Amino acid sequence: MPLVAVVEHVFSVGGANGEAWASFNKIGSLAFDASGNWAILDPVQRRLVAVAPNGSFRWEVARTGEGPGEFRTPLMLNALPGGRAAVYDSGHKSLLVFRADGEFMEQHPIHHESLEDSNDRGARQVRRDAKGFWTLPDGRLLMAGRSGDAHAKPIDIYSWDDGRSNFYSAWRMPTTVGEGTTNLGNPLPNTTLLVARPKPVFSPPLLVDVLSDGRVAVVDSIGYRVKIISTTGAVSGVLERAISPLDVTARMKRELRSREAQRSARPAVLGLSHRSREEVAAISAALARHEREAASRMSFAEQIPVIQALAVDSEDRVWVARAGRGGAADGPTDVFASSGEYMGTLAAADIRIPAAFGPGGLMAYVEKDVFDAPVVRMMRLLRLERAGAPGG
Repeated sequence: MPLVAVVEHVFSVGGANGEAWASFNKIGSLAFDASGNWAILDPVQRRLVAVAPNGSFRWEVARTGEGPGEFRTPLMLNALPGGRAAVYDSGHKSLLVFRADGEFMEQHPIHHESLEDSNDRGARQVRRDAKGFWTLPDGRLLMAGRSGDAHAKPIDIYSWDDGRSNFYSAWRMPTTVGEGTTNLGNPLPNTTLLVARPKPVFSPPLLVDVLSDGRVAVVDSIGYRVKIISTTGAVSGVLERAISPLDVTARMKRELRSREAQRSARPAVLGLSHRSREEVAAISAALARHEREAASRMSFAEQIPVIQALAVDSEDRVWVARAGRGGAADGPTDVFASSGEYMGTLAAADIRIPAAFGPGGLMAYVEKDVFDAPVVRMMRLLRLERAGAPGG
């Protein structure tokens, strides 16, 4: 059943001509709290910025260093009950927790393998959940664990007092490293090592989101299957549609290899601000070589997973985005009620799953302005209507 989303623009934040506090290099994560406040993590600037529901600045954390509450390599952000924010920092291998006013609370050492692997180039071809870890209603966290079983990917519960325990074992397609790992070396002293670790393109992603009653929606399949996991870790229901995965063709492989080889490599190496023009050019050339060599080693799964993205909105509706033409484009989005009833499908040209759903129908989209600077466009979903209905 075709659906149409009725939305309104609320405001936009960021961009090259925006206020100084909203000038971002990259928006790595965005999360809402229950009151509609939201926060942005910029992993390049190593900065956490909190924003009010009306789009005004609240506070920021931009301390870099080795000490408590200081960022080394912040990767992912999520909201906690009470307006708190948790940031996973791979440099500290810890979760850093900040109060609702931005003050640092505590640091919890934990190794989050799935977040640190999230930048592998194979993952670029599949839409991944942007959060990396998910907050349960009681404040505990869900995060992907590690397993010696090549076919299992544990989802663990992290309790602030008791540590990690297994919640559910998802299915994982075994991945290979293609023709091996390539260390491109240091283009200059004190720069990040460039290491290519190719994984099969179109490998099934592990997609997760949480409903308000503590149930968890999980996608770990090539086919159209969204498992609903109860609070005890048992499968209590499955959302399914009769849609089969597409086979990966030789033409798809050629087009993706060509696209990756032509990608403009940006100097995404830490500490370029003090480099000379010649040094930056040398680093950029090394990155471009990295892109070309990695593209030639790309390996592919045999089929394109049907589901590319998953999210739960503030009304507990489950949004399921499907692969588009050739697996690279955005496809249509199916919407299910919290009861599991299929409500209908939004066309690919309609709204897509946002970077984050907020209370009261808020939806935050991360875009780029004409100067390629990140912008957050805040929309409000007023209602979902059947296409062709009066007023639709």
